[in-house]
Amino acid sequence: MHPQRPPPPDVELAKSIRASIETLPFRMRGFIVRLCPMASWIHRYNVNWFIHDAIAGFTIGLVVIPQSIAYSSKLAHLPPQYGLYTAFISVVVYSLFSTSKDATTGPTSIISLLIAQNVAANLELFPTVQDQVVLASTLAFWSGIVQVLMGMFRLGIIVDFIPSPVIAGFSAGAGVQSAVAQLPSLLGIKGVKTTDAPYLVLVNFFKAIGNSTKVDLLFGCTSLCVLMLMKKVGQSGKKNGAVMKYIGILRNAIVILLCTIISYLCRDLISITLVGDVPFGLSDLVQPKLDSTEYTQCVLKLLPGILIASLLEHIAVAKSYGRLNGYVADENQEIFALGMSNLVGSFVGAYTCSASFSRSAIQSSSGVKTPMATMFTGIAVIIALYTITPALHYIPTAVLAAIIIPAASELCSSVKTASFIYRISLVDFIGYWLAFLVSCFVSIQVAIFTSVGFSVAVLLLRIARPQFTVLSSNKSNPKGNWVDMEGLELGERDRGGQDLQVPEGILVFRPEESVTFPNSSYILGCVKKCMTAFRAPAISLPKSDRVWSEEVDSKECVVDQDKPLLRAVVIDFSAVNHIDYSGMQTLLDAKQDIEKFAGRMVPFHFANVRPRHLNTVWCIPNGTRASEIDMTPGIIDGLVEESQEESSGSSSGSSRSSGSYSSSSISKYENERIPTLMRRPSRTTYWKAVGKDWIETMLWKLSDEARKRERRKEMFKSAGNGRYFHSSLQRAIDAAQRQADNLIDLETLGDIPFAIDDGIDKLSEYNDDADDENFMISIRPKDLMENK
Repeated sequence: MHPQRPPPPDVELAKSIRASIETLPFRMRGFIVRLCPMASWIHRYNVNWFIHDAIAGFTIGLVVIPQSIAYSSKLAHLPPQYGLYTAFISVVVYSLFSTSKDATTGPTSIISLLIAQNVAANLELFPTVQDQVVLASTLAFWSGIVQVLMGMFRLGIIVDFIPSPVIAGFSAGAGVQSAVAQLPSLLGIKGVKTTDAPYLVLVNFFKAIGNSTKVDLLFGCTSLCVLMLMKKVGQSGKKNGAVMKYIGILRNAIVILLCTIISYLCRDLISITLVGDVPFGLSDLVQPKLDSTEYTQCVLKLLPGILIASLLEHIAVAKSYGRLNGYVADENQEIFALGMSNLVGSFVGAYTCSASFSRSAIQSSSGVKTPMATMFTGIAVIIALYTITPALHYIPTAVLAAIIIPAASELCSSVKTASFIYRISLVDFIGYWLAFLVSCFVSIQVAIFTSVGFSVAVLLLRIARPQFTVLSSNKSNPKGNWVDMEGLELGERDRGGQDLQVPEGILVFRPEESVTFPNSSYILGCVKKCMTAFRAPAISLPKSDRVWSEEVDSKECVVDQDKPLLRAVVIDFSAVNHIDYSGMQTLLDAKQDIEKFAGRMVPFHFANVRPRHLNTVWCIPNGTRASEIDMTPGIIDGLVEESQEESSGSSSGSSRSSGSYSSSSISKYENERIPTLMRRPSRTTYWKAVGKDWIETMLWKLSDEARKRERRKEMFKSAGNGRYFHSSLQRAIDAAQRQADNLIDLETLGDIPFAIDDGIDKLSEYNDDADDENFMISIRPKDLMENK
């Protein structure tokens, strides 16, 4: 039992607002510190960290330079220098705001492929390369704006709605699409549109395979084989030595260096497709175009796909390596850091960036100590821009394609991982393959929207159709059985029910989800189905009082004597984190339906109710009816009461004369003849209890802590409500059993109607048990029979 009824929501809100105003200066300081996490650890930076960060940073610099050129020219179909601009500015800005030491930003295969597909879809509006670069830069600007706002307002929770298998699915599909798109360049085939779906690229590739260039084929296939071999050598080097390990890490730089030297030496002897001129330094900067309606309309259409892909890829990398290396990456701050990288980078011509899976794995294995390592990566890239740009002209494009294919293959999950997902969850397995297949056969952007839609639909379905665990008992099995709500079959379910002793006639159920508007109707339907495990009293309704929609005549109903009468209901709120207005109305409707089925008042008990829900759940055992809180236009509680009374009066005579009782006549009979038999308290009694509650609340503030506890117990007793809330499920079941034993079954009313009036003064008393949770007003059937 909760020792204190919580304050109303308006009091809690006012208290929260006052506390927020008082702590505003401190929270503003903390907010600023969170936006720049480097300020909290930079004063501890030491020489050892500097050495490890420099090694990791320059290593990533040697990896990101060839990858940036390849991604920009071969995947994004933009000039190669803009890939280098993206790599430089993103890592420098990211190091100032990051909370992940392992994630490294820059061009990625997924984002680059999305840029190419979006640009290809708008070639009529942006036909020139310069227009396409401006479009990509404008996309980066607006992506950065949205991400910065999301990070500042702590909206990283949005990313949590997309499960990891779905992210893995479209990442694998993007890896396949990136690899397939490089096959024409690997063999020197021209004229194949690589932004189409992978199956179309393969069809066109095999049609044009006879047009391949022998020199490009030789450079591409040889480079691919050497890269795969060096990768194996690097993996074996983790056990055999550091030299082999770094050979595997720097394999892209080594292969590009060797092929560039060969291409330069043989430039007059062979004809090979080269990268071309790369401007010196930062001489080809481009700014986003913000004053053009044409650009703005196009960006708004393309922004959601780019934004979602960037966020999902980055958060997946940051959280994964944080979990592996024993630190926590703040997803809101990571979104802010990524947004700042895109926002600042857009003013130098960079396109949208994200964290790279492959480069982050290399940085993590290189002994990085702090996010400062990415600053050294930026230094390496800017040095390359001002020193080796003339040599970049002689890089063969087939070699760049060979670099992308192994990098893209790392995005694909293994068969073992896919089978493991299947064993864990069939829904996640379906989401994985749905994202993968849509990526392969349509496009990455459509796959992203499909994946997000599928994930949200599954989430809403789980909320709207929660598990509903029911524990009831009958004469054949007094220990209780778990009820399967889908088949309504009694069967053992390993959910802890075997340890609970459920008395006969007690209905116990537990919603496995919050009771809110999406699932309120479903929960009400489940409660109605639960009543089939009990038998209703033998009640005969006149034809004038029957519900028009009943399919079976009441006189033809056969009462199953093997089923117990429903005497009490226990609801376990241990899994309920939230209950809203619709959920509250559902519980009241369920109470009304149960009482109509049982033909009398049925006490409701609650177990494991969170303190914040007490104000909401309070009205269920307190006699509130669903019509009193119904917000449907035209529903007036007084009219409902009047119609019920008229119905009760019209049917009372006929029902009593036949020796049986209708539900309406029983309700009236209880109100007139049995004033203490679980009658709902009158409004006057209720408001007296509320007034006493308020007065004693004022007194609590003037007393010590021990006196407060005693007053609270007294208040619960005087209000007659505390007995319905319990701290454990078994205690709630026991209390419901003791209360049900003290109540009169309706089938005995025909035998002792006048004994109740004769002995009412003597038998109506407070039954103060040892456990104050079971405090109740009751009439014992045994004493009534003796009084008769």
